[in-house]
Amino acid sequence: MNLTSDDFLNAFEKHAKDGVDYTTIHSGITLDLAKRIMNVKRHAGIVSKE
Repeated sequence: MNLTSDDFLNAFEKHAKDGVDYTTIHSGITLDLAKRIMNVKRHAGIVSKE
């Protein structure tokens, strides 16, 4: 699949207009970023859905 950032944003906007109030975005991160994330306390109490 060859998605552009506009494709993603258009789909996200459509879902918001349709009334979807929760979305999950899956993305890749680097090992360095993963290590830094583990040392940060959550500011908004948001957790991942499992």
